[in-house]
Amino acid sequence: MISPRVFKEKITQYTALPLVLSALAFLYYAFQLWEFGQNQISVLDEGLYLFKGLLFSSGKYAPFQDFGPWTNQMPFAFLIPGWVEQLFGPGLRTGRFFAFVIGIITFIGLWATSYRFSNRWVAALITILFALNSATTKIYSVSTSQGLTSFLLIGFLWFTLGKDRKDWQVFAGGVLAGLIVMVRINMLPILPLTLLYVFWEKGWRSTLWSLAGMAIFFGGGHIAYWPEILKIWVKWIPISFLKEWFPPKTVPTWNPDNPFGFRVASFFLAFRFHFASLLGAIASWFFLSKNKLDQNNSTKVVGFLSILLIIFFFVHVWASLLNDYCVFCFPTYTAFYSILGLLILAITLPSWNLIKSLWGNLTGLAAGIFVVLGITYSAEDSYLTLLGEDFYRDVLNLKVPFLTKTQLWQLVANKYTLDKIDVLRLFHTWLPVVFVLVFLVLLTILLLCSLFFFKRNTRFAYSGIFLFILIAGSLLTPTTLFSGYYNAYDCNTNVVDSYEKTGLELSAIIPKDSTVYWAGYSPVTLAYLPDVTIFPSQLNGGYSFRISNENDALLKYGWWNESLAKQWLTQTDFILSQGNNIDKVNNLIDTSTSFDLIFTSEPQTCEPKSQLYLYRRK
Repeated sequence: MISPRVFKEKITQYTALPLVLSALAFLYYAFQLWEFGQNQISVLDEGLYLFKGLLFSSGKYAPFQDFGPWTNQMPFAFLIPGWVEQLFGPGLRTGRFFAFVIGIITFIGLWATSYRFSNRWVAALITILFALNSATTKIYSVSTSQGLTSFLLIGFLWFTLGKDRKDWQVFAGGVLAGLIVMVRINMLPILPLTLLYVFWEKGWRSTLWSLAGMAIFFGGGHIAYWPEILKIWVKWIPISFLKEWFPPKTVPTWNPDNPFGFRVASFFLAFRFHFASLLGAIASWFFLSKNKLDQNNSTKVVGFLSILLIIFFFVHVWASLLNDYCVFCFPTYTAFYSILGLLILAITLPSWNLIKSLWGNLTGLAAGIFVVLGITYSAEDSYLTLLGEDFYRDVLNLKVPFLTKTQLWQLVANKYTLDKIDVLRLFHTWLPVVFVLVFLVLLTILLLCSLFFFKRNTRFAYSGIFLFILIAGSLLTPTTLFSGYYNAYDCNTNVVDSYEKTGLELSAIIPKDSTVYWAGYSPVTLAYLPDVTIFPSQLNGGYSFRISNENDALLKYGWWNESLAKQWLTQTDFILSQGNNIDKVNNLIDTSTSFDLIFTSEPQTCEPKSQLYLYRRK
């Protein structure tokens, strides 16, 4: 049997093969990125970044302006796509092409950074894992801030990481770090941690260069939008000193009730969508050999990346799982920084030691099993895909042996005084737990077999199971058990063409300088109507709708209410509504029969209610 050392010597002789594998991964990723960019439904956030970006970059409004659009993110999240649209034309096509270009550069940057700290084989492996993750590819294929942030992050890491970086490179990394935070405020920890890392790695001189770079966008951006930019900081620093910039006191209409089980499921969805990144980082922490890292001068790099990953992870746990605003955003939030886990894996993999202390291997194995069992619990949707949508009903309708006239649900209902709906809910609740227990039994059997097979080296038996979990999960990444489950915005039509067609039809009907009341979903449609007047508070839809009598205070902040909606109806020339909002619009029109329906578009996506209805004042 060939030893690992001999195998490593033989495989490293093939210098062209890893480049071929990397090229194949690149082609596969580029193809997927392009295809997803054509058929992903445009979400609200994408429409906001593109249309608000146009409004801000054209000078019609300024970020954080009173009585303008609600600037609920940092300004460059809107300005960068807006500037791109100014150069190449407004609309979804430009946004998706921009996402494709920066997605390709992100892939190349990930390969180059992995190669710089490891070798061609590891770089090929990392890019293959990246390409196989269809969830991340879909997220990066649309023009939202995840893809833009990841693109800036890999550039920052390329320029900053390593003792060999020159001062101009450290400065460039600082520039990108500052820009990252001006795109997403939740990435703020990158600034102080970068300064600490640069000081640790290179000393005071380089730290000052990094700080100077950060000042370009982070400092300059704050100066440009001071003091209105404090509106976004008060959410993170709600101190009385900033009272003037607090939002008006209102009752939000978007206030979902998320039970604990939803939060648990969302937590493990992040591991399903980013399995190789998150579990790969965990495996690296348990398997790495510090002595080998020291020899490669990579200890500080891994330490910095690990701290960044852990802090970003828990910042976003707080932002999503510990709040009610968007509990199921946690898996997509993880796409902001998931490349950190892949880089940790890339840098440490050549230094792994699978035969470590018994307690170390046991702890690592426990972490791996915990993640796998959590994924098993959260994957109820995948069970239904495999078992069929009627699985629950069919099982509950089974006849009980020896009680041929009694169905299973009736037996449970009679015993616990429940009705059929209660039994169905219990089944939904406890079946995932049963799957977890079954999977735990299977893992236990696998562990016992491994201990028997490696009875002379039990430490390797434990690490071998962890390694098996990592490899198996990584290979299954494209399936619905893992990242393949991210399909909420899949569409079997070319949505870019559909949005563009509808936009051109509307632009031919609506005269310039008209006023349009917006009741749609993704406001990217409005990007095709650059010369109309809109009510900017409406752009965020129900998320900016509040219950309050303070109309002026709401408008000043970028929010709206029912009173303002009725007022705007008396001022508007047109009403543009999407199908899922048509009932609300019809109720409003019934109170003022002064509008006629003059145009109905074809569905913009594969959802029938994505049709747009255009009403004109009589």
